[in-house]
Amino acid sequence: MDTLAKIAEAMGKAESATDWRTRANELLKLLLAELWQDGTWRVIAPAMPESEPAPGADSLLPYVALVLGERLPKDVLDASVQQLTRDNRFLMEHGLATESVSSPFYEDDGYWRGPIWAPSSMLIIDGLARAGQVELAKRLSHSFCEMCKAYGLAENYDAQTGVGLRDRGYTWTASVFLELAGRLMV
Repeated sequence: MDTLAKIAEAMGKAESATDWRTRANELLKLLLAELWQDGTWRVIAPAMPESEPAPGADSLLPYVALVLGERLPKDVLDASVQQLTRDNRFLMEHGLATESVSSPFYEDDGYWRGPIWAPSSMLIIDGLARAGQVELAKRLSHSFCEMCKAYGLAENYDAQTGVGLRDRGYTWTASVFLELAGRLMV
């Protein structure tokens, strides 16, 4: 919506730009009201209140909200970064595990319950960089690129060893690798 506001502004449509910015602000407020509770991101979908996460489940996926970068309130950003980087939770030598390695649901090859993935890595890294968390974004970018160089452009990676899992020629991994490597060269 922010991008649509910029496009409308560039086209000379000030009223439309204002409408898009208003909608963006309202959506951010709704996101925070529904999914940021008690100083952390909710794991369950609010549309399914009867579904509670399994005890001990600890997923990275709610932290994809960091893609909002500079749009997040400072207290939310700071708490999210602290939670994201706590040792042996998500932050591993090679990147961000999709399920905390201390979770009873973590599996080395558990698809979205453990492995490192290019899409979630890219969204979080980009948001961190735009939010001013440049050193952390660079650290994650470097780790991801080194893992790709060592183990190929796999669909996903074992979070603890970095070894590529499944298809070794995945296009979204290649795209993320090229984007992050290009950012590191600057």
